Amino acid sequence: MEALNNLQDVHTDLLEKILKEEAKQAKASRVRMVLSFVAIALLLTLVIVLISSVKSIQSEVKTAVDSLTKTATGLDEVASELKAVDFASLESSIHELADSGTTAMNGITDAIVKINALESMAEETLSSAAETLDFVNKVDIDSLNAGIEKLNEILTKLSGFLSLFGNRG
Repeated sequence: MEALNNLQDVHTDLLEKILKEEAKQAKASRVRMVLSFVAIALLLTLVIVLISSVKSIQSEVKTAVDSLTKTATGLDEVASELKAVDFASLESSIHELADSGTTAMNGITDAIVKINALESMAEETLSSAAETLDFVNKVDIDSLNAGIEKLNEILTKLSGFLSLFGNRG
C-alpha cells in the first residue's frame, strides 16, 4: 500500500512538473507572438514615416525644378532683350540668375542625398521585416500542439493504469 502511495506521489509530482513546463512553454510562445506583432507594428510605423519623408522630399524636388524652370525662362528673356540692355545691367541680371540656378541645384543635390538615405533606410526596414517574419514562421505551433496531445494521451493511460492499483485497497 505504501508503494502505491509512493507511486501516486511520484505520478502527481511528475504531472505537476509536466504541467508547469507546459505552462512555461505556452507563456513563452505567447510572449514570442506578442513581440513579433510589436516588431511588425514598429516596422510598419517606420515604413509610414519613411513614406511621409519621401513625399516631403518630393516637394523639395518640385520646388527646385520650378526654380530651374523660372531660371531658364529668365535666361530666355534676357537673351531676347540683349540688344536693348546695356552690358552692366545684363551682367547683374546674369549673376542673379546664376545665383538662383546654383541655389536650385543645391536644393536638388540635397534632395537626392535625402532620397538616397531614405532608400537605404527602406532597405534596412525591409530586411528587418523579413527577419521578423522568418522568426514568426519558425514557431512550430503544430508540433507543439501535437506534443501536448501525445502527452495528454500518455497521462490518460498512466492515470487509468494507476487507478487499477487504487481500486484494490
